[in-house]
Amino acid sequence: MTTTGQMCYHKTMKFLALTLLLALASCASVLPAPDYRNVAKLWRADGGYGTAFPVAYAADGFYALTCWHVVNGADEDMSLDLDGVVYPGGVVIWTDEDADVALVGFKTTDRPWLYQLALVQPEAYTAGTVAGYPLGIEFLHVSPVLFQSSRNIVHGLTGPGGSGGPVFDQSGKVVGIVSRIRTPQVQTGFGAGRTLMGWIVEMRLLDTAREKLAELNAR
Repeated sequence: MTTTGQMCYHKTMKFLALTLLLALASCASVLPAPDYRNVAKLWRADGGYGTAFPVAYAADGFYALTCWHVVNGADEDMSLDLDGVVYPGGVVIWTDEDADVALVGFKTTDRPWLYQLALVQPEAYTAGTVAGYPLGIEFLHVSPVLFQSSRNIVHGLTGPGGSGGPVFDQSGKVVGIVSRIRTPQVQTGFGAGRTLMGWIVEMRLLDTAREKLAELNAR
C-alpha cells in the first residue's frame, strides 16, 4: 500500500470510528419510552367509565389507580379491561377526595405488569406523555404533554373518560393522573362519535397514593 493509500485508509477508519462513537452516544441518550399496554378502561356498573392502571400486587390480586371522581358513587362491581383481558368484581379500597385519587382492588391469580410511580416531579417545561380513553375514542389515546411551572398543569390532549389516565415523565414513570380538563375546545370525529377534548389538563400528584401503597405493601 502506498503512503497516500495508507493515509486515506487511516482517515477512513478514523471517520468510521467517529461515526460509530457518535451513533452509540446518540443511542445512549435516548430515554426509554413509556409502556402503554396496561393502561385500561375502568367500567362502572352503571355503564360509565374512566381510565385506570395497575400499580401494586395484593395477596389475592392487584390494585389499580384511578381518580376519585371516576369511582365516586360506585364502590363495587367494577371491571377493568386491561390489554384485552377483563377483570370483574372491582372494589374501591381507598380514596382521597382532596387529591382526587383512588385505588380499586381486583381478585385474581394474574400478575399484570405494574407501573412505577416517580419519586421526583419533572422539571417545568419538560416533555412527557398522557394516555387514556376519552369518550368516543375506541382505542387508547396517547398525547404528548408539556409540564408547566405549577407542576399540576400540563398542555396535552385528552377528554372526559381520560380521567385517571397516567401522565408519564421522560423516563416512563408515572408522575400524576389526569384529573380535570381545563379548556375543552377541540372536537374530533363526527355525529354520535364526536369527542370534546382539551389541551389544558389538571394533573393530580400521587403523594398520598404512594403513601397508601407503601402501607399496603408493609402488611
